[in-house]
Amino acid sequence: MTGPFRLVTYLKAFGGQAYFVNIPSKFISADGRALWLYDAANFTTVWKGAKLQQNPPGSRYAMCLQEVSLLHRP
Repeated sequence: MTGPFRLVTYLKAFGGQAYFVNIPSKFISADGRALWLYDAANFTTVWKGAKLQQNPPGSRYAMCLQEVSLLHRP
């Protein structure tokens, strides 16, 4: 792969327990507006007394596939 590359966004609060987060290029539509996000997360529901929620919603301690649609805003 060669650049140039651009940072689209930085999601500071995305998946506090997320790991293996990626978007395989094979699963990006030809127009670049639909893609699949792969992740695994939520290895625990309680951490140091704090109750933790799913983040992103639908995540769990497994390989998760989330369909993403990108919208164009002028």
